[in-house]
Amino acid sequence: MSGTDAQVRVTGDVRGQLVIGDHNVVVTAERSIVTVLQPGERPEPTRRKRIELLPRRTGALRGRESEIGEIRLAVAEEEPIQVHGGEGVGKSTLVRHVARMMAGRESGIVFLNGSGRDVDDIAQDIFESCYDSFAYRPSVIEMQRMMAGIGACFVIDDLDCPRSELTGLLDRAPDATFVLTSAEQTLWGSGRILPLRGLGRQDGRSLLGDALGRALTSAEADTADALWEATSGNPLALLRAAAASRPDGSGARLPSPSELPDILARVLDDLTAAERDVVSLLGATEGWMSTELIAVLVDEPSSLPQAADHLTALGITTACDDGLQLTQGAREALPEHLKLKAGQLADLAGRLTEWATSPGAQARRLSDDSRFVSAVIQATITTGKPRVGAQLAAEVAPSAASSLRMGPWRRILEHGLQAATASRDQRLIAYFTHEEGIRSLLTGKRVAAVAALTAAATIWSQLGEHTLAEATRQTQHLFGPTTSTPPTGHVPSGPHASASHPTDPTAGHAPTSHGSHSTAGHSPAPADPGPATGTSTASTSGSAHAGGSGAAKAGLGKVMSGLTGKLILGGGLAGLVASGVVFGLNGNAPETVPVHVKVTSAIIEVSLPGTREKGCRTGQGQTDCTTTVTPKKGESGPIEVRPNSPLPDGVHFVYWGCDQGPSASACTVRADQERTVCVTTTSPKDKAARTACTKLAGIGDEPDKQDPSKSPTAMSPVMVMTPGGYISEVSADFAGQPVCRSDTTSQNRADGNFLSCRFVVPTGTTLRLKATRRDRNPDLVDGDNSQVPIGFVGCDEQNDPYASPALATCTVRVNKGTVLCLEAPVGLRNMCSAYGTSDWPALPATPPPGFSPGPHYSDSYYTN
Repeated sequence: MSGTDAQVRVTGDVRGQLVIGDHNVVVTAERSIVTVLQPGERPEPTRRKRIELLPRRTGALRGRESEIGEIRLAVAEEEPIQVHGGEGVGKSTLVRHVARMMAGRESGIVFLNGSGRDVDDIAQDIFESCYDSFAYRPSVIEMQRMMAGIGACFVIDDLDCPRSELTGLLDRAPDATFVLTSAEQTLWGSGRILPLRGLGRQDGRSLLGDALGRALTSAEADTADALWEATSGNPLALLRAAAASRPDGSGARLPSPSELPDILARVLDDLTAAERDVVSLLGATEGWMSTELIAVLVDEPSSLPQAADHLTALGITTACDDGLQLTQGAREALPEHLKLKAGQLADLAGRLTEWATSPGAQARRLSDDSRFVSAVIQATITTGKPRVGAQLAAEVAPSAASSLRMGPWRRILEHGLQAATASRDQRLIAYFTHEEGIRSLLTGKRVAAVAALTAAATIWSQLGEHTLAEATRQTQHLFGPTTSTPPTGHVPSGPHASASHPTDPTAGHAPTSHGSHSTAGHSPAPADPGPATGTSTASTSGSAHAGGSGAAKAGLGKVMSGLTGKLILGGGLAGLVASGVVFGLNGNAPETVPVHVKVTSAIIEVSLPGTREKGCRTGQGQTDCTTTVTPKKGESGPIEVRPNSPLPDGVHFVYWGCDQGPSASACTVRADQERTVCVTTTSPKDKAARTACTKLAGIGDEPDKQDPSKSPTAMSPVMVMTPGGYISEVSADFAGQPVCRSDTTSQNRADGNFLSCRFVVPTGTTLRLKATRRDRNPDLVDGDNSQVPIGFVGCDEQNDPYASPALATCTVRVNKGTVLCLEAPVGLRNMCSAYGTSDWPALPATPPPGFSPGPHYSDSYYTN
């Protein structure tokens, strides 16, 4: 039936009318109705005259001048830049400050919070910040077309996502510039990386003084320095130390470093009643909560602003522009008496339902708080009140759909279905199953949509709701025939279900969109012949007869559970070789080397390119297979397993045998010799796989059990020579390497003022170094360094010292002992001029005795 012939009857309370991609969607309390968008019906959004969305103001920023300069240089040169580092190092404060510095930027500046959000939903935020559009979510291709020519800078804070998803996000705004923060580096191959470290000593002292509201006394200087040393200058840790200061008769006393492990517990014990209420609510969800919802649930909403500000000052919470989130350290240290019990959470379901159905409730706000709503729904199941949770989900789901954010909608539907199944409420099971089918259809998961809609129609038919059942079947017909569509009233079930539909290679697997690509048209993973393991959508009888409850269970079980993916080889590794001839080229074959890639996991089924070795096993959601490709010698590129749908919360891929070292979260390989890479996940189910990968890489044990002294991995030394008076610090982007800070104290510099920064990395590593300039030179009477540029000598790539004088960057391939020079080219070229002569120091291929990472001083670079 064509879209023009279809007649769709809308019943129930209409909650929203949307356009998503090529579909019209009418959201009602009863169900969502979808029709095909006809020519001329697509909305025509208007580009905003001014593109600007700034974060709230932050306090003074200390000690980040070089980082600010690097970010602004990247924006000026229209390169994406990713700031990464551990909790509390100041990533959010830094980029918020930079965003406000760029206020009034002609091409636009937009700040967005990416914490815990789906990348596709962040893309919708980007679109809405640039266009006035009512209830419209463009397709990926349409968004790329509409964003072309928009050169705004998008600052996205706390965006932790796989590399493939990040690349897809950047592609949707092809002419924009991005500033990103994350815990780990996920931007590879293009753009700039800024590993963020702790503050310098003097800035750490100043931060402690700011937190105490006064200058530090001379008696406190040693304690402040000890705290700075113990925390590596981490701003959040220093703020907590100041918050835990105690009166000693002469004012507040800073804690000693030995007290640091107990500081969080002490601070949490001293909270006021209002602050304890806020912390308990935030502890119930992994994400952040809006202050609006917190005010609805706490006993003293008038005390919330003061409590929120104080909790952030204590380092207990992170403040978003309109919400709060527990810091990870506070979450881990949360005492039992501040954790809400399941019964307490379940009791909030009534207040949440009242809030969600209030006249002023906004769809976007409801979707933003979907993680907390889901936690409450789960609590109702745990405490034996699943019907209450299912009703809450049914109230919130239409608003989540109307928000145009697919992540929150998916989350509410998933937990609502679990609650409905636990309560055996067939009508709500049918509703949540139907809505998941509509959501799958709108996100390009065609086969999953058909399975869910068929299951919903079956349940409605059993309940005698023939009008709803027929309307659901009509929705399927609007999009043409699908080979996997079962006959009306029958959903294949049981261990041989997929065999009944051999014409659909994806039967039993729900193809998913990923970035701008769908799995449709790609080589499908083998069908899973086993029974469904997902959430049941009907009774627990297990019946698999035609049209029975077991049929509905089988149909949706596959929708909700299958994990598939594919191995992606990029860059020069993509040039596969067969029979000694590079595809597409003639003539003599170039020298090639084999690269073996093993993927082993019990939670995801991965398709692999190249020549698969004997004994490969893929299927039933698992993979244990090795493939070999033979790229041209010397070529390099990324290796990545790209899932077709999100991995479970907290799970990510890990790689062994890459340039980044063992147990890395990303992988790049240079094919200079035969290489073996092993990939698995951090899931508890893959513990044995991780052990296998470490042994395959020649390490022996899992990462937390490894003995570096027994590791056969070849290591090479790296040394950076520099005059210490000009340099603040030198850092490397390789995990486990210490930051080399230039010390100004005479005790540490008694041997001279020439500094060498030492690092030890696996041979073959592509190392990225960064150096920052000291503000004042302690070796000179007039020690102002503000006009002195610094730059590396001897790298494969280095930046122009006159383009960013306070910051020097270097990329070098470490194939042997490597010595570099870092100069301040103001009368000091005599130092680096020896680089090409025999006078320049050399290093052996492996670390010599006594070669320890970190800063070392001497009176001459000859003896350093």
